[in-house]
Amino acid sequence: MNPELIAAVKERLELGHSDESIKAELRSAGYTDEMVEQVLVQVKGGTVPEPVTAGEESLPGVMQLLKGAFASARQRVDLMLLIAVPQIAVFLGGYFLEYSSPQSIEAGLAAGVLVLVGVVASIIVALAIIKVITSEQEESIGHAVAWATSNIFPFLWVSILTVLIVYGGMVLFVVPGIILSVLLAFSQVVFVAEGRRGLDALLRSRQLVLGRWWGIFGRLLGFGLLLYIVVLIPFAILVVLLGEGSLLAELLYQVINAVLAVVMLFGMYTLYKARAQQQPTTAFVPTEARTKYKLLAALGLLLPIIGIGVAVSLASLNDIQMQDMQSLEHMTDEELKERAQELRLE
Repeated sequence: MNPELIAAVKERLELGHSDESIKAELRSAGYTDEMVEQVLVQVKGGTVPEPVTAGEESLPGVMQLLKGAFASARQRVDLMLLIAVPQIAVFLGGYFLEYSSPQSIEAGLAAGVLVLVGVVASIIVALAIIKVITSEQEESIGHAVAWATSNIFPFLWVSILTVLIVYGGMVLFVVPGIILSVLLAFSQVVFVAEGRRGLDALLRSRQLVLGRWWGIFGRLLGFGLLLYIVVLIPFAILVVLLGEGSLLAELLYQVINAVLAVVMLFGMYTLYKARAQQQPTTAFVPTEARTKYKLLAALGLLLPIIGIGVAVSLASLNDIQMQDMQSLEHMTDEELKERAQELRLE
């Protein structure tokens, strides 16, 4: 039994808290009823039942995740429609930008604004949907969107930190990046469900995955593959019927993406909840691995810098080659012979 948990319960009993209030507090922190009873019995000096072990079998299987996610998503078609709207707006903005007349500045500007508004709305809506899914009590979409709007910047910071740390792992020969991507898979859900911000959200996700890395990796991989197979095969058939590249097929693709996003979020939350019950918030140590993750985030900044440097170098090399080709085109035969002689002498 966790010594910190025992000490916390003992302290509350000494302060006069009732058993019911302590039980309610522990349940809200993610402990199961059986764990709550165990710790109370131990603190009061009774016989402690056999401890509950969080074995691999306590995690939902791939098929269980898929069936549960689809069942939950079917009951919330409104969430799919909500996330589909800004995605369609981004697509239409890009479509009009591509096919509008170059002389029509107003049309291009309007399409650009539509894309920008769609991107911002997509982020807010995605955050609002996570809020709805993770709420223990029924959450209205209006309230969730308002909450998401006021929390968009902390949410973006968690997302940016996650990407930078994974990039930092990728710089270290790819495999560490894959490991980190799984360790940080619950960061955004933790941000919403537990209210943890910045590195705390990432470190809490790390705590939830440690000890179950392979099990969670396998479930996320299997769940994602099955989900795409179940959804994308019918979509591929529809695309063939509608005509590949047609506007209707592209719009349908945005709707399919919305379905995938909502189902994936339900599955992710189910897996998070199973681990959160096994690793309650009271066992979280926010200082662990903090310095290591800061260094990885700093290292992650190198990847885009290296990419920009390589792109600039290649562009400069291409310009030099083009200049050489142009200069050669304007040379006379005599000048070409002299240039060839110079190169041989060099």
